[in-house]
Amino acid sequence: MRSLHGFLTRAAAIGVLAACCAAPVGAAEDADTAGYVIPPGQEELLLTMLGRGASLPDGCSLTDGRVEYRTVKATYACPLGDVVIALSHPETGTDTSTATERFALIVDSGSPPDSLIDALAANVHKQEGSFEWVKIGEPEDADADGDTGEAPGDAR
Repeated sequence: MRSLHGFLTRAAAIGVLAACCAAPVGAAEDADTAGYVIPPGQEELLLTMLGRGASLPDGCSLTDGRVEYRTVKATYACPLGDVVIALSHPETGTDTSTATERFALIVDSGSPPDSLIDALAANVHKQEGSFEWVKIGEPEDADADGDTGEAPGDAR
């Protein structure tokens, strides 16, 4: 039995990503956890990074995309089966992920052809200069050690 994702049209896949970017999954659960999140308004940029409208290698094509507050998960239909690639902050990368300046590309499921990962990394690298992560859960004026520069008892 084939997954319904295989039957999604490109327009439907784009609509899914746009809708998910507007209302990220898990936002309420993660709101109190420090870290980097994907700000709203990044839909078009993310779709370009993920290969929307691009000729991807080995017959793979983007069929679905979801923003999960801190991660974008993209599903690709490839000849040997569906592949899910996660884009997340580079601090979350693993030994097996592919890193760019602002993202880690992590194979979430499936067995992607190496050429797909290389093409996605090139797309991400080309576009990532326009993307800014938003850091939450830490004071904005704290330095790397968490020091706000105020002496003890200076809090007003």
